Amino acid sequence: MARDSLGKYNTKLASRSVRFHALFTTYYLQALARELLPEERVKICMRAIKFGRSTVDIVRIPDTRKARYKGLIRCTSIWNCPVCASQITEHRRIELSKALAKSTYKVALITYTIRHNYSQSLVEILGVLKTAYDRMKSGRASVELREDFGWIGSIRSLEITHGSNGWHPHMHELVLFDEMDTDIARKLEIEMQDRWVIRVQQVGGSANRANGLTVLYSEKDISDYLEKWGRLPKQSSWTIVHELTKQPVKVGRRGGRTPYELLIDYGGGDKQSGALFVEYASAFKGSSQLQWSRGLRDLLGIGKEQSDSGVIEEEDSADHTVLARLERQDWVLILNSNKQAELLNVAGSGSESDIWEFIEGLR
Repeated sequence: MARDSLGKYNTKLASRSVRFHALFTTYYLQALARELLPEERVKICMRAIKFGRSTVDIVRIPDTRKARYKGLIRCTSIWNCPVCASQITEHRRIELSKALAKSTYKVALITYTIRHNYSQSLVEILGVLKTAYDRMKSGRASVELREDFGWIGSIRSLEITHGSNGWHPHMHELVLFDEMDTDIARKLEIEMQDRWVIRVQQVGGSANRANGLTVLYSEKDISDYLEKWGRLPKQSSWTIVHELTKQPVKVGRRGGRTPYELLIDYGGGDKQSGALFVEYASAFKGSSQLQWSRGLRDLLGIGKEQSDSGVIEEEDSADHTVLARLERQDWVLILNSNKQAELLNVAGSGSESDIWEFIEGLR
């Protein structure tokens, strides 16, 4: 069973079925992350009132009709905090989607992975994967390959799951080309596969030639890949852009558990899953979610990339309507009752009187 310190969240939200209810799930998972990472900023995220303030605002965003809290400290960690991750990754998804929609370049998805086993630590596996990738991208041979295939630039992301063979990290690279078709993609894949196996071996790892590196171009191939490995269950609109930007918040497939699924299992009483989440948080601390190749953002006309904290600040400063202003004692009451998500749900479709009626009911 989940911990008593989480109050009613324990019995109401511990089931995996709650993953489809984003608002309740993110606050539930954040509560679990706080337990596991007491020294990280997620401990106070969306709980502590910002310095210089004594109130918390409940605001509604006009376009979406969604309610949010304003005036709270944020940790801005996509790795540790499901609440911040949901907001930041959605910003990245929208930005990339708009950039690709305006682009005339062809797009392919390259995936890199390595062999691994249960005895290896996540830090060890990540070290092999990242170092092999860096070597893959360096040297004259890499420059010539990009020139030969009209490789314009790329956006790289790192993903991790945990399964029967331990940690399974892999990289996705969304690549833009002058020209690309299924035949060219296959030629590129064949040429890169041998290089990838060699680079992984050079840094002490091992990679399967056929599965270690894949290049997907056709809409069918990419759709099949996302259906098999990538998209969220019951979300048919999951796209290649979701796959690149939304890893921190997606659901695992084929038996592999994502970090936030480890949190769910920890909430169900699995202490080993909790230990795995702590290992993951330590290994990913300070890592960027996306890596853009030099000059690509300018080429696509989207300018300098915002930091994660900048994304949160921009979202918090967006146009909104203040529905209610909570005094500190009101906010403490909500925190002690673990009702942050429920209150936002009320505020999203209700009025100020509905908000205060809900709070009074907690007293």
